[in-house]
Amino acid sequence: MSEGRAPHIGRSLLRREDRRLLTGRGQFIADLELPRMLHAAFVRSPVAHARIRAVDLSVAAAVPGVALALGGAHLVQELPPLPDTQLSLPSKWTSHVEHEFHNPQQPGLAHDKVRHVGEAIAVIVAESRYAAEDAAALVSLDLDALPAVVSAEAALAPNAPLIHDHLRTNMFGAFSITKGNVNSAMAGAPHRLQRRFYHHRYAAMPIECRGVAALYEPRTDAITIWSATQVVHWVRREVAAILGMPEARVRCVALDVGGGFGVKGHVYPEDLVIPFLARRLGRPVRWIEDRHEHLLSAAHSRDQLHEVEAGFDDDGRILALRDKFILDCGAWNPIGGGVPYNTAAHLAGPYKIENLAVSARTAATNKVPNTAYRGAGRPEAVFAMERIIDLVAGELGLEPAEVRRRNMIRPDAMPYRAGILYRDGEPIVYDSGNYPAGLQQALDAIGGVEAFRRRQREMRREGRYLGLGIGCYVEGTGVGPFEGATVRIDPSGRVYVSSGASSQGQGMETIFAQIVADAWRVAPDDVVITLADTAAIPAGSGTFASRSTVTLSAAIHHASERVREKAFAIAGNLLECATAGSASSACPARRSASPKWRKPRAPAGTTAVRRGSMPGSRRPVTGSPRRSPGAMRRMPRSSMSTPRRAASRSTNT
Repeated sequence: MSEGRAPHIGRSLLRREDRRLLTGRGQFIADLELPRMLHAAFVRSPVAHARIRAVDLSVAAAVPGVALALGGAHLVQELPPLPDTQLSLPSKWTSHVEHEFHNPQQPGLAHDKVRHVGEAIAVIVAESRYAAEDAAALVSLDLDALPAVVSAEAALAPNAPLIHDHLRTNMFGAFSITKGNVNSAMAGAPHRLQRRFYHHRYAAMPIECRGVAALYEPRTDAITIWSATQVVHWVRREVAAILGMPEARVRCVALDVGGGFGVKGHVYPEDLVIPFLARRLGRPVRWIEDRHEHLLSAAHSRDQLHEVEAGFDDDGRILALRDKFILDCGAWNPIGGGVPYNTAAHLAGPYKIENLAVSARTAATNKVPNTAYRGAGRPEAVFAMERIIDLVAGELGLEPAEVRRRNMIRPDAMPYRAGILYRDGEPIVYDSGNYPAGLQQALDAIGGVEAFRRRQREMRREGRYLGLGIGCYVEGTGVGPFEGATVRIDPSGRVYVSSGASSQGQGMETIFAQIVADAWRVAPDDVVITLADTAAIPAGSGTFASRSTVTLSAAIHHASERVREKAFAIAGNLLECATAGSASSACPARRSASPKWRKPRAPAGTTAVRRGSMPGSRRPVTGSPRRSPGAMRRMPRSSMSTPRRAASRSTNT
């Protein structure tokens, strides 16, 4: 940073994207208009569970303006189903954690059975959305109703109706993790309690519903997809695989996206069906989800049932903790074991629990599929743990805040090895934090817990009820596997940055312009940010799990370092000066008549920050450069001072 110039990071700036969004110049998926574009409408199941006897499309196909009426029985012959999971678990995890998974592959349209209300059975493509929806209403369904399974416990009961007959079970998966000797510690504990907790199901309601548009270019055998998604590179990957196309010929773009919260964080069947239809019909096709459809068919989250047992001493210290929980996955399981394992990995939170056993089962039911909303399994863990702390305090007649303090990991125990693995297979290590001090700061903000309790008792005598809820947690953020950034500078001096991160209202264009402006000592207005376009950067992960600012800012930093090295080398060659750090920095008075020009070689590609990719090290690196006191980081202490490095490349300057 040059002298006298304050950094842009930390300043309160006007969000650069807000001008277009607030003046009606934003472009969302429903604003996209393409020449000769057709419109799709899906026919969805009105029942939760039924065998499909027949789907009569003849009347719908005869409606003027209808270009295609297609049922699941025909589509399954032309389009493969989605993969069994979109978020695979690494070998470091699978080789150390006892587990089993039975994930079915979801078809683009249901063809044998419908498994939840709102599941798509047929699709109508027409010249207008009105014609498509009118024709969809004329599709006749012959469904043989089956008993519906609407709770995870009922799904796992003996002789329960099967959601997926070929699996011969309603259990999508199970795993267990242990630390210490829970049975022995529980048996020897002076006090024990057991409780049952249910965290209900959530439904995200972003302002903008989902939507997909696709354009096929026959000359190049390429397809462009516009999707209101958080994960453009995931969409590209799955579309390329399903359609049998090279990824280089599939482009996915997220325009302005009106909220996500995780509900747009994976690939849906519609993301694959619409590109397929565009290629088959040779015309652009667009589908826009209305609010009714969103309520019927968009993925939900949470829905966990916990059976928790705790053993503790007279002071309220937890000696052993056992949690057996079930996750209601709904009819399909797009994210696999990611969400339930997040719950297990975060259950202990900021507390020192030497004996821990967690077992999880994921059950198929006749509900909308379950996916990763904000927190993705972590709020469920915090709910169960914090309720146990309150119950322990109540059992002993102790102050709940004091019981929390007694169980917290002490600052002198840092770095603290949790004794279990994170979902990437790396051991969890809390690298820093003073949790008791953090709790005390929160209590001081309300005047102290003693003063609050006095006020509470006074109001109780007046017939008024005043409550105090305390919740403590530690969250793993900035997770991988990676994020990519491309940095280049054009002749005007503007800095161009591209990434696979996808904003849904977080203000990323402003955030990353600030970061780049400081890195290059330019004004934010001289920074051009391109996000969520697979044509702008070949590799990316997307925006989810509180990770984009951490991973992308690191990628931008390393890409900028590479570009800077190259720019200085070129400048030094032109000016016949040594670059900074060389033996001499003196410039000759004049240029040689016959300079030995040698253009520096530029590394090709992009910069990607990957966990565990530091040169010469296998240690995992995660987390934010600006850490909070209670941050979770999965790396040994010995590598904390090592700069985060990556398998980095930079584009041409």
